[in-house]
Amino acid sequence: AWLASYPGFRLPILRKPDRSAMDRTAWRLLLVPWLACVPVSAVIGWASTRTGMFPDRDLAMTIARISMTHVHGLVALGPVAAHLLRREYNLRPGHANIPGISSIIGALCMMTLAFTGFFSEVLGLSASAYLPFPLVIMVGVTCRPPMTAVFTAIWCLSTSALTNLEMGPLDHQNGWGRALELGIYNLIICSTAYLVSVGSTRFMHQLRRNDLTLEAAGMELWEWSSHAGLRAESRDRQSDQIRRCTVDLPPLQALAVLTGTPVKDLFAIPDHWRQRIEPEGDSCKLLMSSGLILLRNREGIPQQAIGMLQDLSAIRKAEEALIALGHQRAQLRSLQTRLNPHFLFNALNATRALIHLDPKKASDAVTTLARLLRTNLRNTDKPLIPLADEIQLVTDLLNVFAMRFGGRLQTRIFVVAIARDGL
Repeated sequence: AWLASYPGFRLPILRKPDRSAMDRTAWRLLLVPWLACVPVSAVIGWASTRTGMFPDRDLAMTIARISMTHVHGLVALGPVAAHLLRREYNLRPGHANIPGISSIIGALCMMTLAFTGFFSEVLGLSASAYLPFPLVIMVGVTCRPPMTAVFTAIWCLSTSALTNLEMGPLDHQNGWGRALELGIYNLIICSTAYLVSVGSTRFMHQLRRNDLTLEAAGMELWEWSSHAGLRAESRDRQSDQIRRCTVDLPPLQALAVLTGTPVKDLFAIPDHWRQRIEPEGDSCKLLMSSGLILLRNREGIPQQAIGMLQDLSAIRKAEEALIALGHQRAQLRSLQTRLNPHFLFNALNATRALIHLDPKKASDAVTTLARLLRTNLRNTDKPLIPLADEIQLVTDLLNVFAMRFGGRLQTRIFVVAIARDGL
């Protein structure tokens, strides 16, 4: 098991992506056990013949029997141990796989009947041993790899126990041949079930991930034919998009709407298209239609097509919000352009009057005015500024106004404690 762990899980080549996960599983299940067991079996067989436990003429058969026994054990119990170490078994209630459990029970019962000779009068023992094979395939299709690993372990233990009780189709007179036949039989059953389970699980996981990706992006796949019309490939959760665009329309007219082609010119439907659609009666809805014509008849009229609808309503709302924000900013800049010169001229005139009356106050006024103008220019393009900067800006503005109005302008700024802590 330790020798099998390195070539099965730690080789750098296993880090490369495997879209189906079948190649990696076949390597671990079919080749790695032999790479680990043959050297050990050769050492054990040589030591056994040297000590006289087995005759020298049976060295090759001894190594073969020990190798098959170890490989048989690794294939039967290795996947279970690997899933246990990864903590992939979920025993919580409510997660029962009824089809998978039924397939497992049916396959084990069929195997028991075949090994006990129930079908021997009709098919014979050798042929009846493979009667459970369709149910084994069903186990691989309906069960995830952890549950399939448990099934293969129970299968190997059950067939080994029945064979030791001299039941089943194997040659019970030849102990060497019986071990090899049983190992080959179980390797075929276990590897088939586990490989099918890994492949089907990966395939269903990929389909589920694709559905979630399309749902998050607001996309819907559809298929069209001249006889059946439009049909959504996804679940009914998004089929209202197609109904909204092609309600009560014949198949060809519905395809024309999705391709952006005039209904009177169905021959002009392109082979590829990408078109924006705005459903009638819904000014806020915007869809993006793209697709491909798969088949045309001799006249050039489409017969089959596939495509995708994407909901762009959120993008339209974002565009409208950006346009409104740009208009508001333009109005604000226009207002600033009109107000700033008037304010600046008044402030300069007030400062000029203070030069002769109070030079120190005039100097403070120029400093305040310069800081006010610098802050105003720096924050012109910023949508948000800190509250402390805003209070300082208001304070400087009021100080400039106080130069003109004198004692007639009295102000007081009050900031609550929560806001002040966040300055």
